[in-house]
Amino acid sequence: GNPWWIRTVTFENYAAILGNEMFRGFFWNSLKVTVLVVALTMLIAIPAAFVYPTAFITRPDEMPLTIGVVSQLIRGDTFAWGQLMAGALLAALPPVIVYAFLMDYYIAGLTAGATKG
Repeated sequence: GNPWWIRTVTFENYAAILGNEMFRGFFWNSLKVTVLVVALTMLIAIPAAFVYPTAFITRPDEMPLTIGVVSQLIRGDTFAWGQLMAGALLAALPPVIVYAFLMDYYIAGLTAGATKG
């Protein structure tokens, strides 16, 4: 028969590969690499982000919300926690709004290579 046509649903192949100790090791290695890469990326990207704009912007009227909130609401060891948290939530809105409007283009780009015609 045709190897590309499924006649019956079976989970035998999953059981076979998951029963193989070598492939379970591959899975755990992939999981470790994924966690390590994400952790390292976050450790580098997060501090580089609330610092990078400050290298170019020093005037308060030019600061983005993420830097302005921190620079204006933290004075020495006094933190305006309520306003800081409100500012953090508001700072998250622009990327979410842009993503919501561009989501169709994002999905179209992901699926463009998967379809013909």
